Amino acid sequence: MRPALLFATLAALAGCADYPEVIAAQDVPTAAGDPPPLRPLDDVLAEAGTATITPETTAQVEARAAALRARARAMAADDKAATAP
Repeated sequence: MRPALLFATLAALAGCADYPEVIAAQDVPTAAGDPPPLRPLDDVLAEAGTATITPETTAQVEARAAALRARARAMAADDKAATAP
């Protein structure tokens, strides 16, 4: 019991210490600088334009989904083969 109490006391005291590196890091501004200004939603939407989904877009997404499903099946088969007795 005594070693545990001693360890807890020392850990608590270490947590109360001032570390110059930590304090200095809190005062450093972020690399990104100031946050961007807020803009009205209508302006943002007008700038974004309209999104169009074409048959080509649909075909691309379906092809990617099929490729990902095939990859998942291959990974599952590898996993089953690796864990087989």
